[in-house]
Amino acid sequence: MTFAIALAFAILFGALIVFMLDIYPIDFVAFSIMAVVLVLGPILGVTPKEAISGFSNPATITILAMFILSAGIYRTGVVNWLAHHMIRLAGHSEIRQLVTVMLVVGPISAFINNTAAVAILIPSVITMAREHHRAPSKLLIPLSYFSQLAGATTLIGTATNILASSLAVQEGYEPFSMFEFTKIGLLIFGTGTLYLIFFGRKLLPERHIEQEALESYRLKDYLTEVIVLEDSALIDKTVVESRIREKYDIHVLEILRNGRKLEHPLADKPFQAHDTLFIKTNSKQLLKISEGEKLALEPEIHMGEQGLESSKRGLLEVVIGPNSDLIGGTVESTNFRYHYNCTIIAIRKHGSLIRERLREVILNFGDTLLLRGSAEALEQIKREAGFVVTEEPELEVFRNEKGPVALTIIAGVVILAAFGNPILVTAIVGCVLMVLTDCLKVNELHEAIRWDVIFCWPALFLWDWLYKGPEAPSCWPI
Repeated sequence: MTFAIALAFAILFGALIVFMLDIYPIDFVAFSIMAVVLVLGPILGVTPKEAISGFSNPATITILAMFILSAGIYRTGVVNWLAHHMIRLAGHSEIRQLVTVMLVVGPISAFINNTAAVAILIPSVITMAREHHRAPSKLLIPLSYFSQLAGATTLIGTATNILASSLAVQEGYEPFSMFEFTKIGLLIFGTGTLYLIFFGRKLLPERHIEQEALESYRLKDYLTEVIVLEDSALIDKTVVESRIREKYDIHVLEILRNGRKLEHPLADKPFQAHDTLFIKTNSKQLLKISEGEKLALEPEIHMGEQGLESSKRGLLEVVIGPNSDLIGGTVESTNFRYHYNCTIIAIRKHGSLIRERLREVILNFGDTLLLRGSAEALEQIKREAGFVVTEEPELEVFRNEKGPVALTIIAGVVILAAFGNPILVTAIVGCVLMVLTDCLKVNELHEAIRWDVIFCWPALFLWDWLYKGPEAPSCWPI
């Protein structure tokens, strides 16, 4: 073994140690490896051009394109639609829930980025665990493994397969086809699934960290009012029949009809058009239910703002400060909408349950308000001395009507690649179509790309070059 090879091994071993210690981000470590190799280039026999050659490798560009295609699926709400149905079909049994999670995340992860698929499903899986008093770890860990196992079934399911195909071409072999890995991949996926469902689940930790998990995903409960619109799918369904709690993680506390509260229990009361529902839910689910079930936020109806475009309004969470002029008043008596040009769409009071109408609630120091308004109005709120800004939830607008278009594009990419067209070509064309069809905005392209992954692949190509360097023995492994 030559000194250059020994040095290359030393750098590789040091990099693995730093990766395991998790002191620095993965992309920074990969970039640092490249810097070390560039500095030691004369000793290793690596030129600057060769050190950065991985960036121009087709696999790097293909992986980048797959991130963009995955973002197109995400932004059109396709995975969210599947997540809602996952909760409805999961039932009470732990095995049935695991099978449902597998059936949802498996096909998704086979064709889009694993990270995007898991990230979208995490809130729904946590909700499922909460509903059945089960430790979230019992479902979240299998979710991650199901996604990784399914990613190995197709060429584009994981970046590693794309990399392997590119290296095969470099060695003079034919590139892998779209379903080259499917037979062995399905065998691995099936074996892993059976193990997790029948044996592995018994070894999973009982981590009852529900509150911490909820805080991590900003699932804070608010109290608000929504109105059942005339074309809502909830009409003539009871609370139980609509499964509104399971699908959206909301609790219907009161139903107001013609200005009067219906008597409890509410579970068997069918909804009617123009009913006002007094609910408790989190900010993300509040916006989902208002779109998915044809419900309108009562504060916005009251202020005549229901027709305004959601994409032009943001959310802001504030706490009423000790010197606020709102203390002792109500939303209505303080003319909040006219003073601040935004609407209080939900309220959270610490230690007490609100039973009166939202606009009649007495506001006190420490109350948390969820505000909705234009960017200019929310910026003005941030400068007000009477408020303490605690959070600015990201307002995600899904283009649900573009879902079929995004699915068609992904199907086209897969089918064309399956018939022998280069995956690099089909993936890039698919990215362009995602933007041209408005499934993805131009400014969302950069956010879609996992730059830490992109920076890592050139480092792997560099190691491949080192292994095959002019001084390496002919039997050196590739």
